[in-house]
Amino acid sequence: MDKKKELDTILNERMPVLVEFFTDLEAPQAYAVLTDAEKYVGFLDDFMKNQEVAEEDFQWIVTRIGYFIGEYLVQKFQGCWMENETPGSRTFDRIVTGRFSRLSNQSAMVDPFEVAVAFVHSSIPCSLNQLLQELNEELAGA
Repeated sequence: MDKKKELDTILNERMPVLVEFFTDLEAPQAYAVLTDAEKYVGFLDDFMKNQEVAEEDFQWIVTRIGYFIGEYLVQKFQGCWMENETPGSRTFDRIVTGRFSRLSNQSAMVDPFEVAVAFVHSSIPCSLNQLLQELNEELAGA
């Protein structure tokens, strides 16, 4: 799949997938994750804290956590989903979040799926809240 189609797929699927995910988790007003993701960090943190993800569920959960992390960053730092077209960059040719208008470093980018993989692979108990705080600090200092 070319990157334009991949980006279009992410942008068109993330919204219903995130709402469905939070609906399935019985989050209150699950649709609000699309406008106030920060409000759902604690909810998802509690859900994932002691989860052991089976190999057959790995990609499914990483996709949803990645969508959430990406949406959280886009909202928090007023950025967007985009293809990294910077040759030589560690995340070159990947779908990332970036162009964060609330950061002094306008070239800062995050691959939310890479972050999600690291999170799902982290030892139990894990903390999405802590991971996002560290990511916030890293981005603020970038």
